Amino acid sequence: MRPLAWTASRRVLAGVIVATTVVLTACGGGGSGPRPGRPDGAAPVIDAPSIVEGERVRSADFVGRGYLVNFWGSWCEPCKRELPRLVGASATGTAIVGVAVRDSDRRARAALSEVGATWPSASDPEAAIAATWGVAAGFPVTVAVDRSGTVRKRHIGELSDADLADLVALIR
Repeated sequence: MRPLAWTASRRVLAGVIVATTVVLTACGGGGSGPRPGRPDGAAPVIDAPSIVEGERVRSADFVGRGYLVNFWGSWCEPCKRELPRLVGASATGTAIVGVAVRDSDRRARAALSEVGATWPSASDPEAAIAATWGVAAGFPVTVAVDRSGTVRKRHIGELSDADLADLVALIR
């Protein structure tokens, strides 16, 4: 029996498998955060300083209503591109809680101000809030939390209009 030789095509295939595993893991595909639609999928509590000095962001303020939690940063181009969509949803009554991850409060405030966003946004410079929600990388991440406080769905990456409509439908 001849030993298995590592041909160029096998090396490429092994590289693709390793790269895919790394990307899926980095994008939160299996994190320890809340699991959408499951009995144990209760949304973690947010009680943190706001990007606006002297204010706090508390998820308890949203008890009894559905809301979206948007993990973002002013350093993230897809995050900035989706902000106008979120502003539109907010204007029609969708409750949004922002979490500015690994960002300066000044830059985060400027980014939100530029698009006219008025929702509360927590300051998360060390990504501690993101970690409790199972968000490790792959920003932006938007999580739909229903009226009962259960995580219904997590969307990784920039929201399209259709993606946003799907999330909003889950929390109304």
